[in-house]
Amino acid sequence: MMKPSSLFGVFIRAVGFLILAYALWQIIVAVVMAVVLPEPALTGPSVHIWPWTHIMLQVLAVLFGALCFFRADCIVRLAYGSDSAEV
Repeated sequence: MMKPSSLFGVFIRAVGFLILAYALWQIIVAVVMAVVLPEPALTGPSVHIWPWTHIMLQVLAVLFGALCFFRADCIVRLAYGSDSAEV
C-alpha cells in the first residue's frame, strides 16, 4: 500500500504531465493559426487574443507543467514535510 505522500506525488506528476501535453498541443495549434490566419481568428463576445500572445501564455503553462512533473518531490516535501522525500 502506498503512503499518502507517495500518492500525492503521483497525482502531482500526472497533473504536470497533462498540463505539459495540453500546453504543447496548444502551442502547435497557435503556431498554425499564426501562420495560416495572420488576423485574429477569435470571434464573439470574448476577448480577442493574438496567436502569439496565446503562444507566450502556453510557454508559461509548459514551464509550470514541467515544474510539476520533474520537481514533484519538492512539492511533496512542501506539503508533507521533509520526512516524506521519496516519491
